[in-house]
Parts: sequence; structure tokens; C-alpha cells
Amino acid sequence: MVSDIVPLTIGVEIAGNKVSALIKAKMTMPCEKEKTYKTSADNQETLMVRMRQGENEDADKNHNLGSYNITGIPKKPKGQEKVTILLHVDVNGILKVTSTAMHDGA
Repeated sequence: MVSDIVPLTIGVEIAGNKVSALIKAKMTMPCEKEKTYKTSADNQETLMVRMRQGENEDADKNHNLGSYNITGIPKKPKGQEKVTILLHVDVNGILKVTSTAMHDGA
């Protein structure tokens, strides 16, 4: 049986113009990966999620797949609020991105 693979790594742009790779190139489809990220600034209320595709660790040297904002993050010191991002590539190569903000309630 022959399976299709993801042609290029897919990840999230993080601080410092770097890419946090979630789905690696050559993974068999369908596939999914999840990772939790923390806020990178004190009192951060919005988090822009930029999706990147490519093999370079520098975000701006990869393809921009799109971006979206997560809003309503409670004001707290950096690193205390978390967002989980789930990437899913189906058998047709369609990427679905899901984000969940996790508030500690304190």
C-alpha cells in the first residue's frame, strides 16, 4: 500500500523569528501533532499565530500559510498563560489548525 506524505515541515512562528516545527516533512498522512506554548510578554492579551511551511529554522525564510489572533488572554506575567495548538493534515493534504487557550483561573 502506498501512502501520501507531508512534503514540507509545518510549524508555528515563535519569538525570535524562529519556527517551532510540529508536523515534520515526510510524515504519513493523515497525521496530527499538538504543542503547548506560553505567552512571551507580561500582560499579553493577544497572541498572533502564524503558520509556516518549510525546512528553515528562520520563520521569514519559509512559506507563510496564514495567521490568526487569539484574543482575551488574561493579563498575567509572561509564561503563565498557555495556548495549545493542534495541527491536523487529512488524507487529502488539507491542514486544519485548532487553538485552545488554557487559563489557570488564578
